[in-house]
Amino acid sequence: MSELRGASLDLKFERQLTDEGEVLWKKFALEGGQWTCAYRIAEQDGHPVLGELCIYPSDIRRKPWSSRPTAPPRGGITTRLLRKLSLGRHSAVVRGQIDEAASESPEGPGTGESSSVEDFNRELVRALGFQAPDDRGRGTTPRRRGPGRPGRPDTFYARIAERYVKELEEGNPHPTAAVASDSHYSQANVRDMVHEARARGLLSPAPRKGLPGGWLTVRARELLASERR
Repeated sequence: MSELRGASLDLKFERQLTDEGEVLWKKFALEGGQWTCAYRIAEQDGHPVLGELCIYPSDIRRKPWSSRPTAPPRGGITTRLLRKLSLGRHSAVVRGQIDEAASESPEGPGTGESSSVEDFNRELVRALGFQAPDDRGRGTTPRRRGPGRPGRPDTFYARIAERYVKELEEGNPHPTAAVASDSHYSQANVRDMVHEARARGLLSPAPRKGLPGGWLTVRARELLASERR
């Protein structure tokens, strides 16, 4: 069991045991590693969300939920430090890693078989209150298209989704406009492409209607990896 745990969420998150069960925490370094930003990961409708935020001086002995006092770097927490918090990027990383932990297999994608590590990770994710990617019905059924001019292949929309997510992870509040400015497509075109990527199961749903957000699904990552081989 310890060998399997090494290939699971334990590599990406810290686990806190409470009276109510297990809790996940995700840490990010700030200010060149002087500070640590830690999020408690909560579950809403089968999706991971950032439920609590802690900022403390980096100390390898300290756990995110610990009350252990640590001497702060000179100047303490400043507005400059707070401006470096990128909730959009951090949320995208957390959601992507939850998906990876639920789906990773040492045999690689496309084998059609379920490994012991994959099974363990799926059960672990479900036990923590999250749904594995295949439970959400994403990326399993190709979208049916009507007659007429053939549509673009899934790999095209996977590339658009990848560029969109990259802007999100870099903290850009207007990812659609950024993708458009870096291409020959209009912002309206890119918005439609992002919507199509979600419909095809290549980009996860937005946190709320009309708001930017989402992460690459396992299927999108497999398509991109196959294209780049």
